[in-house]
Amino acid sequence: MTRIHQGVSTGLTAVALSLALAAATAPLAAAVPSGTVACDPAASDGTATDQAIATTLNPRLQGKMRGALNGYNVSCARTIVNTVRNRGLDNHAAVIAVTTAIVEGSINNLTYGDADSLGLFQQRPSAGWGTPAQIEDPVFATNSFLSHMLANFPNGAWKSQPVGVVCQGVQGSAFPERYQPQAGDAQLIVDALWAPTARLGVLQNGALTVKQGALTAGWSPEWGGGLARFKVSGSWIGVLTTGGELYVKEGDLNAPWVDERGGVADFELDQGAGRVGVLTTDGHAVVKDGGLAGSWVDQTNGVKQLRLSGDWVGVVFNDGTASVKEGGLLAGWTPETNNVADLQLDRASGRVGVLTKDGHAIVKDGGLAGSWVDQTNGVKQLRLSGDWVGVVFNDGTASVKEGGLLAGWTPETNNVADLQLDRASGRVGVLSTDGHAIVKDGGLTGGWTDQTNGVQQLGLTSF
Repeated sequence: MTRIHQGVSTGLTAVALSLALAAATAPLAAAVPSGTVACDPAASDGTATDQAIATTLNPRLQGKMRGALNGYNVSCARTIVNTVRNRGLDNHAAVIAVTTAIVEGSINNLTYGDADSLGLFQQRPSAGWGTPAQIEDPVFATNSFLSHMLANFPNGAWKSQPVGVVCQGVQGSAFPERYQPQAGDAQLIVDALWAPTARLGVLQNGALTVKQGALTAGWSPEWGGGLARFKVSGSWIGVLTTGGELYVKEGDLNAPWVDERGGVADFELDQGAGRVGVLTTDGHAVVKDGGLAGSWVDQTNGVKQLRLSGDWVGVVFNDGTASVKEGGLLAGWTPETNNVADLQLDRASGRVGVLTKDGHAIVKDGGLAGSWVDQTNGVKQLRLSGDWVGVVFNDGTASVKEGGLLAGWTPETNNVADLQLDRASGRVGVLSTDGHAIVKDGGLTGGWTDQTNGVQQLGLTSF
């Protein structure tokens, strides 16, 4: 299939879920862009919510859509996401479809293209994708894309391959390298449009229990004891035993555990990027991508901390210096800063944060080339999630800011031993110094709910 990459002047868009829900849904008055077909007939140029999403995401994206998003493009992305959900597929399938739509036509439902290519995915009637009218129907086109994906990557193989590999496997592009660089932005767009399934996990006396959905949901026992820590990312749950064995499960809570490896001091998960990383007991940072079936690649040694986020891998060395690499696992390192006590990464928002050894929380956005902004001092913990920055001060009080790095702080609570953030679901969680897991959803203005006590660790995620 050939591609159309020129003559497209409009972009795609998506936003933080809380903004999208808060905005009005009245159609905008502007006409649908020339050379395109409406994705939402009831709001041909997108709704006010779509435009709000575009405005919020424009400065946060890192690829070809950065600064180019509009309400019409968000309406097309929304149609793709809803079609994926209605098909019974998960968030990751939507990321694959939106990545493809970004590359093929900047998320425009085009009436033209190279040769006879048309629509969101530049599908060709002459290649059997459907009639022109069918291909220009965004629901039909998305379902057709998904059917080819499932056929070409059977038995769930599309879940474990890099996004760009799956896009290319469906599209057969002459430029396969163009897909993967857009996957991070596609994830951000999908996260803004997908009503997430939230998970809350707590570790009590070495045993893990998880609740899924509302904060009033019941607990599901996951691991009976002997755990040192756990982590959650999307639909992945990882546990580290006190003996240094790492196990990960993917998908439903009743899914089987996969024995990953032993000799593990700490680990990281990023389900969206399909990456698992471990810090070995002898200080090696070892990472695999391509899902749980991927192959391990030794990144470097002399490491005391490892972080994963999207296509970023970050490490803090024993001497307190921090470095981050972007792209494939064989990419080179970019030195970041020194005097580092803790490193935080959020690839979707393009933010890197460090907690210095003297208690300063310093954050930069705009990717690895961004500039550092000192957020505050007297800090013992730093967290990043989307456009949220959270800190716990030495006196046990916690504050979170939303939006730009120069925004003001919102005081959250006190008596805090640990702070967790999940911007996609709008949840903030704290572990109190007396072992209570206390969580709120609905954003920074939500109300707190005491979940349980006797807690050693809590974790938040959504997918």
